[in-house]
Amino acid sequence: MSQKTINIILLFGLVATIIYSVWSSQNLKKVVVADAIELVNEFSLKKELESKVEGKLNEYNHLVDSLNGIVENSSNPNYKKKITLEMRNIQEEARQAYEISNRNINEQVWKRLNPWIEEFGKENDYKIIIGSNGSLRTNSLSIV
Repeated sequence: MSQKTINIILLFGLVATIIYSVWSSQNLKKVVVADAIELVNEFSLKKELESKVEGKLNEYNHLVDSLNGIVENSSNPNYKKKITLEMRNIQEEARQAYEISNRNINEQVWKRLNPWIEEFGKENDYKIIIGSNGSLRTNSLSIV
């Protein structure tokens, strides 16, 4: 291959790269970074759903506390063993209930938030909305 052909290929590649860069910058007018954790935690629906679940979880805690008091005050080893086993079962049931409710709450919150985020992006002509992991220490939204 001659030097002239190589130069033409390099020039073509450079021109193509410049054209692509200009096209990309026009199509990606704005990028926004949102603190997804803060967004979800401050969403009023999440707070409402958590307060509903909190009552049920508090019932589990009170029951475990009561059973723990019975175990501490009992002198019968067989009774203590039976109550301790029941207390562990209730604690496991509470843990599972918490996990399930937490998953359901997050699903409901994101089902509600995603359309709003999409609309926000359209209204402000954002091409990309990036959800951060909460480690941003700037404003909740940053425009790049």
